[in-house]
Amino acid sequence: MGIRQVKLRHFAIFLPRQLMILALLGSVGLGVISGKGKSSNGVVQALELSQSDELVAAPVTEAQYKQCTTTWLDGGLRDLYCRIEQLVDYAALGEAAGVPIFLKGPHSESELNFFGGYEFGYYNPDFLTWVQTSALVTAERERWHQPILRSVYDSHFKLLARVYYRSHQALLSSPEEFEALKVQYQLEQADYQKRLRTGETNLSRFTRVPMELETAKAKYLQNIQTKSLPAEQVGFALGEDFRWLADSLATRHEGEYEGQDAELYWYVALTSGGFWVRRTIDGTEAQFLELLTQVLERYDASWLKENHTVISK
Repeated sequence: MGIRQVKLRHFAIFLPRQLMILALLGSVGLGVISGKGKSSNGVVQALELSQSDELVAAPVTEAQYKQCTTTWLDGGLRDLYCRIEQLVDYAALGEAAGVPIFLKGPHSESELNFFGGYEFGYYNPDFLTWVQTSALVTAERERWHQPILRSVYDSHFKLLARVYYRSHQALLSSPEEFEALKVQYQLEQADYQKRLRTGETNLSRFTRVPMELETAKAKYLQNIQTKSLPAEQVGFALGEDFRWLADSLATRHEGEYEGQDAELYWYVALTSGGFWVRRTIDGTEAQFLELLTQVLERYDASWLKENHTVISK
C-alpha cells in the first residue's frame, strides 16, 4: 500500500466536520463532480459521530470510486469528493443544514446536476452561515486529534487552500495592485520565454495577457445569456481566461511541492479563477474567503502569516 493510500485510509477513518464539509463545498462550488444524491442519513450520522473522539467509516471500495469519478487525476477536488462520497453526500448536507444549499441553478435539493448547460449554482448565504456557526468543529475538540488532522490537511487540503487563497489575492486586488501584478507577469513571461528557448523547460506557458476578474465575469455572463458558445464550452472558455493566472502561480510556486502535488498545481490554479468569478456573481465571495481563511488560520497559520496581504477593492 502506497503512502497516499495509507493517508486515504486515515482520511476515511477520521474526518472532522470542518474538513468534510469544506470538501463538499469545494467540489460543489467548482462543479467538478457528477452523480445523484444518496441517502440523507449519511451526513447527519457523520456530523453527529464527528462530535465524538473518532468517526469510523467503511473504506471506499475501488468500484465505488470508479463509479463516482470520471477524472484521470488522482488528486484535486473531484478525487477528494469521491473519497468521501460514500460517507456523506450533497442531499444529506442540505438536510442537516435545514436550508437549501443553493438559491437557484441546475441543482435540486436531492441531486447535483453538473450538466446544467448555461446554468450554475447560486449558493445560499444562509447555508454558508450555518456552516460557519454550526458545522465547524471547535478548536478544543481538534486539540485531541492534531496529528491526524494535520495529516489530513497536509495530504488533501493544503495545496487547494493555498492556491485558492493566492488566486483570490490576485483577482480581488485593487486596480493599482493589479497593475503591479501585470508588470510582474511581464517579467515572468520574459524569463520563461528565455528558459523555453534554452531548453530549460518545454511547457507552453505565458501565452496570454492578464485579464481582470470583472472582464472575465462579463464574458462569462454574456456567453450564458447569449448562448454564443455551446453549453459544454462555456466553462472551458472561462478557464482559458485564467490560463495566465495558472501559468504565473504554477511557475512561481509549484516547485514548493513534490510529485503529484507539483503536477496538480497548474490545474488547480486554472480552475480557481472560475470559482471566484461564480462566487462574485452569486454574492458569496466574502463568505467563502472567510471560510477559507478560517481553515488556513487553524491548520496553516505560519503560511498564512507569511502570505497574507490586505485586499483593497
